[in-house]
Amino acid sequence: MNGTGEKKVGANANVVTHERWEGRMNSTSKSDALNHGSDVEYLTYRDVIPNMNKVDGVDWEKCGRLGERVVFNVLIQKYRGTNVSVKWMNEMEESNSFYDIMLTDGDSHAKTFIEVKATRFRDKNAFEISPWEWDFAVKPEVADRYQIWRVFGIGDGGDVSIVVIHNPARLVREKKIGQALII
Repeated sequence: MNGTGEKKVGANANVVTHERWEGRMNSTSKSDALNHGSDVEYLTYRDVIPNMNKVDGVDWEKCGRLGERVVFNVLIQKYRGTNVSVKWMNEMEESNSFYDIMLTDGDSHAKTFIEVKATRFRDKNAFEISPWEWDFAVKPEVADRYQIWRVFGIGDGGDVSIVVIHNPARLVREKKIGQALII
């Protein structure tokens, strides 16, 4: 519509720009996802980082780093006393790696690649993944060793909920999880 309320027709179109999209989409229910076996895991943690209290004004970038710290601490606890090493790629500074954490089995030298996606919200089930992260995730030699850990409730003062998605490339092909383009 133009300023006088008339609808414009033809090749012109209104363009709506946005800095961030809402990230909430329809999805399968949690019970449906649990029927997929070990493809998707739902976890809840408390006290995985010091002072996991309510944090006011957590910005988007800090939320991501805090999510990585949560997952790193969960994995350190999980693999304590084993021969698996846990390396946080961005611990000191952003590494621009295609994943945030790498697990290495000391015996077989097998590697697992973990991408962390964190949010302050509990109902924000959709998230962005870069084209470079996705290109890495779908490589045949990587796909079955790639995981996405979605961390919910960062800094809201409650328990942290985590959804672990094993081999997202296969799950997208099998239509067990969705993939979207946002314009």
